Amino acid sequence: MTEIGSELKNARESLGLTLNEIMDRTMIPKKQLKALEEEKFAVFPGEVYLIGALRKYATELGLDADELLERYKRTKADSNEDEEENYERKRSNKHKKRVKAPVKRKRLKVGRLIGMVLILLLLLTAFHTLVELYERRQSSPPPSNEQPQNENNLPDELSEEVPPEIEPEEQQIPPVQVERDPEADGVRFIVRHADSIKAEMSFTGSCWIRVLADGDNVFEGTLQAGQTNMATATEQLSIRIGNPPVMQLVINEQSVQLPETVSPYTLSIVCAE
Repeated sequence: MTEIGSELKNARESLGLTLNEIMDRTMIPKKQLKALEEEKFAVFPGEVYLIGALRKYATELGLDADELLERYKRTKADSNEDEEENYERKRSNKHKKRVKAPVKRKRLKVGRLIGMVLILLLLLTAFHTLVELYERRQSSPPPSNEQPQNENNLPDELSEEVPPEIEPEEQQIPPVQVERDPEADGVRFIVRHADSIKAEMSFTGSCWIRVLADGDNVFEGTLQAGQTNMATATEQLSIRIGNPPVMQLVINEQSVQLPETVSPYTLSIVCAE
């Protein structure tokens, strides 16, 4: 996929734009923009995020986004077919090597047969020992102080053995995930595997903010350096930031990267079902 990344980079440079300028326009992190130009697609957390970022970047540069995506998908499909052919070839070679070693297979069968015979002899010996112990107990006279016999009339050594209880496996709870939505027009974060949204805002300078929780205005005012603000919501938080460079944001105890811009903007946080 060498021509897709080169086409993006050439189009950007022909417009005289830097990666920072494209990041401010599209809200796509600089690391992901660079990954698109260098075709390091493993940087993206999933195929959906990759396709969304590629479409937005191509549109911003004035390229045909649909044609570019079609080329990407076609090239990727060819790559997957090559990988599948290599896998089948290796699998076929491995099968041929196994066919060429009939003697080794016979040795394995003989070894398994010997192992089964040994296990059978051990079982027979154990059964014979148990029978002798039972007959010896039956023939011995009862003690003066009789002890109650167990229900199965088996030796005490056997009756006292109780199989351990099997504890049920604990249900695995998936960890909370906070990720940025690359397909959103603005700055949007998605919280997964959580019952609610918890946002903590801290400031290194003076900043005016307005916070809406599930549509209700819960805070509006100016905070100074060293101050913090906490906000919670069930479905969605909307935060309008007047001085973005001085604010840090932690969502559900996970620090997130905000856009590097000095212009005021509104970010949203939604709780995924």
